[in-house]
Amino acid sequence: MKMNFVTIKPKIFWLIMLVSGVSLLIGIPSVLLAVFTGSEVVTLIVLYGIALLWILGVVLTIVYWLRQLLGRYVGMEARPIKDQIW
Repeated sequence: MKMNFVTIKPKIFWLIMLVSGVSLLIGIPSVLLAVFTGSEVVTLIVLYGIALLWILGVVLTIVYWLRQLLGRYVGMEARPIKDQIW
């Protein structure tokens, strides 16, 4: 069965979104607490941690969808990452 990359709901994509969502849920109260207590070091550490998680999630998502899209255009069947060899 040929898979359409638009309809694929990859587990890695949802895992990245879950990690990003959890980082926001943890990060927003932490940032507010750090700002109200006046600790700039804690604020910076939390903000950099959230930023790194988001960047990682965005990069992995873009790489995944590009691999699926390019696989379609060059004639290869789009397959889940676990079936592909890096």
